[in-house]
Amino acid sequence: MVFTMRDGSPFMGQAYNAKKIGERVAALACSSDFGELEPATVVADARDPKSPLNKLPCWDGFNDSTAAEKHYLQVARTLIGSIMCTTSKSLHEKPTRAFPSVDKDGGRKGQAYVGVQGVLGNTTYRDSLLKNAKSEFVRFEYVYKNLTELEDLFATGRKCFK
Repeated sequence: MVFTMRDGSPFMGQAYNAKKIGERVAALACSSDFGELEPATVVADARDPKSPLNKLPCWDGFNDSTAAEKHYLQVARTLIGSIMCTTSKSLHEKPTRAFPSVDKDGGRKGQAYVGVQGVLGNTTYRDSLLKNAKSEFVRFEYVYKNLTELEDLFATGRKCFK
């Protein structure tokens, strides 16, 4: 798997090595139950001076206040969401989110991030991702419904999400 950062991500530049970050986050996901990754796991790992995540400027020295902890969890969510991947060496493959957000246990236990290959290989996670896609499609159609250029796209989307 080849890791990159999403265009426009705040985690771009020399201080952020997408390969090292992606590999570390993938390892954290693999070491958890069902491949589920939570932002708190990333923050805990980043606190370890031996972790490659520890050196990232986004952690700002780890203040221990409650507000700082909430900030670190949001930074971790953004970091996880910024990691993109391709599964082949093809120059034509478009990067996709490496760790999409899915429902844990049908949504009763909240959300988690799971490696894209784990999502595609698990019916429950795949259904969760499709549910998210449908919800995003409905919002997209609502916002852009007056653009006649998109009518064919909306019709196709409605067929997909019956």
